[in-house]
Amino acid sequence: MTFLAHETQHFLDIEAYPDIESWELEYRAKLMELSMADETRLRVLQKFLEDRGDDPASPHSYANKRLLTELTTRLSVRDTQALRSADPEALRAAAYELFEIDTTRRETRVGVEPNF
Repeated sequence: MTFLAHETQHFLDIEAYPDIESWELEYRAKLMELSMADETRLRVLQKFLEDRGDDPASPHSYANKRLLTELTTRLSVRDTQALRSADPEALRAAAYELFEIDTTRRETRVGVEPNF
């Protein structure tokens, strides 16, 4: 189910935000995926932890690093590895909150409105 959420988010974002960067597409889809992950939560987190980087030209790894860093701050845990033992409900809620923050930022940006 989380894979479906991830791919559906790509479709929605491409329609709503035609100029969205590739790493931003991944960031938003991964947040949505994690916000819905229950039984797959640890597996999803592990994939994110194993592939992170600083180059926006590598959209998957850049999005992973960014969302892991933001979740660590939001949940006040000591490091990204500690996310594995974070309360599952708090982790899902934090992922969704970050998604909502990003959506609000996009919708309030001057001259940019969703293309629904």
